Amino acid sequence: MEGSSLPVPCPEGKLCASPALEQPCLAGYTCAISTFQLDKPCPGGRYCPEGTALGRELACPSGRFCVEGS
Repeated sequence: MEGSSLPVPCPEGKLCASPALEQPCLAGYTCAISTFQLDKPCPGGRYCPEGTALGRELACPSGRFCVEGS
């Protein structure tokens, strides 16, 4: 926001080194809103494609086994 002194939050599912350097969260990890580092590995039994926001992990497909960090 122009003229504002408030920090600009990094969107969910993004990793932001700075507000100008926004990239998708890496596959196998989740990124919460306003994160400047990887939040945590994707939990076992779930998988996290690139850009996964914290709490939006996908269920492991039927017949597959997904380890932590999948």
